[in-house]
Amino acid sequence: MCAKTDIPAILTLVLATLLPATALAADTHSPFIGFWVAIDSHDGERTVRSIFPSDDGRFRIVASSDYFSTCAAADGRGSLVATGVPEGDVLLARDTRIECADGQVFERLPDEYAYDSETDLLVQTRVGHDRPPFVLHRLSARAEGTAADRAASPQRFTGFWEAIDEHDGGRTVRSIIPQADGSFRISAASEYFSTCADADGKGELTAVAAVEGDTLIATDTRIECADGQVFERLPDEYAYDSETDLLIQTRVGYDRPSFVLHRLGPPAP
Repeated sequence: MCAKTDIPAILTLVLATLLPATALAADTHSPFIGFWVAIDSHDGERTVRSIFPSDDGRFRIVASSDYFSTCAAADGRGSLVATGVPEGDVLLARDTRIECADGQVFERLPDEYAYDSETDLLVQTRVGHDRPPFVLHRLSARAEGTAADRAASPQRFTGFWEAIDEHDGGRTVRSIIPQADGSFRISAASEYFSTCADADGKGELTAVAAVEGDTLIATDTRIECADGQVFERLPDEYAYDSETDLLIQTRVGYDRPSFVLHRLGPPAP
């Protein structure tokens, strides 16, 4: 169980697996922060981006697509990761690579993301590439009000949240709903639950969570597969960052990168 701790300390710990010494301490009001979606005009597939700040003034970019042709040997499953360097209204994506679900890694030319404040659109172009740019629409809510107001809200955890799983590029969602006894019910779904391989990856994760300061401690966690199999799972912790209105999920005793969850729909109540 976690004792109540200052947000920067929590986030430094839970994001350690994402980037060395990472915490959400960059420009927390940057318009680049968000969960974005576009249509690839080349093949008509959906392509999404999760962008969030790191502690060195830069950003982490995680991208997913319905099908990565680079990862054909892994059935198109994989994620693109990059470091974003801000220059005015442009985010320069550097150290870009595609990590396929089968473990293969491919380096890629850099991208540039230009933000249009008039339309709240993000336009991505690939350097040295002649394909049309991606025009990305924001799916996540923009944080409103002050961080202090968000931190004090009893409903700060309530909402529908989405992240990209860096392991296989799958989109993963959380529905977090308050209960009468002060706890929260968490329901999670993913494009593919490897635990439910016998059910074609279909299933639901459920948990009951208690509030400890700015962290939700999820216990009684289990995955119920579509074929009826049920698997118990280790607890999760969800740390809320009031500066960015992001939710960072870590699995206790697990070494995969944390999920950085964006709130979809209206902003924090």
